[in-house]
Amino acid sequence: MPPQTIQAYPPSTKILFGNCDTVLIHTGMGGGISNLQVAQVCLIFQPVGSSAVWDAEVFLVFVYAESFEFAGLHRDTNGTILQEPDVQMFLLQRGYRPTNPSGKTVKAGGIYQLDAVFIPVDIIPVFRKVMDRRLNATNCHELPTTFYLNNFSDKETYNTFMSEF
Repeated sequence: MPPQTIQAYPPSTKILFGNCDTVLIHTGMGGGISNLQVAQVCLIFQPVGSSAVWDAEVFLVFVYAESFEFAGLHRDTNGTILQEPDVQMFLLQRGYRPTNPSGKTVKAGGIYQLDAVFIPVDIIPVFRKVMDRRLNATNCHELPTTFYLNNFSDKETYNTFMSEF
């Protein structure tokens, strides 16, 4: 697949939550949904060492990404999560760490090599019966906790979920 750009702009006065793309990360060997992680890229970085050693590992680029968990109730006989039948999209739930002593919930995240980022993906907030009127283009990935993974956005994304790779 051709190279694609992912964005991870920090929060600002105009965009309070920043502008962070969601991506599909390949987390293991083999194919299938069990080796995929949907995550929102918050930071792209490259560690800088203090020595002048020119090693291939010095040039590794990483991403810090906040995770989403596949949350659908529908599974096949092997336990693999299936698409939601009404919309034919996977249901995602934002991942959170256990509540810390102060009572504040913290989004779950991790550090991955940039090479593990497979493809940018679109997520859509689940609105239920009444849409939250606070939602807009700059916060629609931050306020809701439940999303649909839009696997119809392009043929590469669709084929990723409809076949083993």
